[in-house]
Amino acid sequence: MMGGADGSDSGSWLMMLYLAGDNSLTEDMVLALQDLQAERAADGDKVVAQLDPSGEGLFTQRYDFSERKGGTLDSYRDPTFAGMASNTGSAEALADFVRWAHRRHRKPAKHLLILAGHGSGTTEDFFLKDETSRDSLTVPELARALATQGHRVARRTVAKYREMLGILASSKRKKLF
Repeated sequence: MMGGADGSDSGSWLMMLYLAGDNSLTEDMVLALQDLQAERAADGDKVVAQLDPSGEGLFTQRYDFSERKGGTLDSYRDPTFAGMASNTGSAEALADFVRWAHRRHRKPAKHLLILAGHGSGTTEDFFLKDETSRDSLTVPELARALATQGHRVARRTVAKYREMLGILASSKRKKLF
């Protein structure tokens, strides 16, 4: 594959999984991480994940599945990340994860961010809704978090995805309800 002008590999991907399992989804999120462990990233691609598990005394963990290490899931854990309680509904927590992934893997030219968890999905402009509204990430907060890494999310992009998902604009939802 040919590299980009900036030294990046124009065909490679950096796939970032932001797993908010701090409700009843922790077990499913761990199973997803184990599936990633069992598979191998395509040559040149990088796969990283952050898991915010549920439970007293369980701290946020980061993983890098870019190279096969074998063994347990712990062998893929980032030992430099000091486990801490994290609020995945926070724009800063998301921005910090994206910064970490970019510092760890600078070469991939294409980026994919997958946000998973928090059962209510994209209702009333809240994405990754947690147990309380204090812990939810709005679409504008998501856009600001990604902007810290130079990723611009245009309003038309948000509108396009809302349309694809069948979600009315907030002004139209207010009129209906």
